[in-house]
Amino acid sequence: MTVDELIRTTVNAAGISKVIAGEYPGDTMPYVTYSYYINPADYSDNEPRTLVHNCILHLVYDKTFDGVALCKTLRDALFAAGFSYPSQSPGTERDVTDIIFECNIKAAV
Repeated sequence: MTVDELIRTTVNAAGISKVIAGEYPGDTMPYVTYSYYINPADYSDNEPRTLVHNCILHLVYDKTFDGVALCKTLRDALFAAGFSYPSQSPGTERDVTDIIFECNIKAAV
């Protein structure tokens, strides 16, 4: 399973059906957008054996929604799926609540 597939599957299992890489042009909430950057790791013979995917997920929901339980569900689902335990911080959106999760996962080259 690719990292993209793992992210989508994990977020869906947490009860969030809209999962988009990059920006989401719609207005159905809640939704998650995500991106990641990759760092090589675990070198052997001058070549990386694994790639660390540093993931950034934005959970976005309406300001009137109490998202505390959803945040915990998503955080726990990511960790259970093999990601590092996610850090969680508020985003800067004004009209909606944006919670940012940052975590990583290693994948073979």
